[in-house]
Amino acid sequence: TETVLHKKGTKVMGGNIPPLHVRIEYTPLPPVSLEVPIPRPQEDIGNGAGVLYIMVHGADNLVSVDPSPSPYCLVFNSRRKVSSKFM
Repeated sequence: TETVLHKKGTKVMGGNIPPLHVRIEYTPLPPVSLEVPIPRPQEDIGNGAGVLYIMVHGADNLVSVDPSPSPYCLVFNSRRKVSSKFM
């Protein structure tokens, strides 16, 4: 499913921040224990660790504040910046 993310009323130099359309797929991983040499099969992995892989395929209607903008993606988890990667 596709989700639209946006924050109403947020402005940047030159205009508003456009909405972000994302499609998210999550695959949970089994819990990791360093004290157990062979992992045991897990029946319920609802509370286990997981990986979120983000790939930006494109963007449009980006607001440009300088002549040579560099598109980037910021990832936040609980209001803390996790990653920033220039494309």
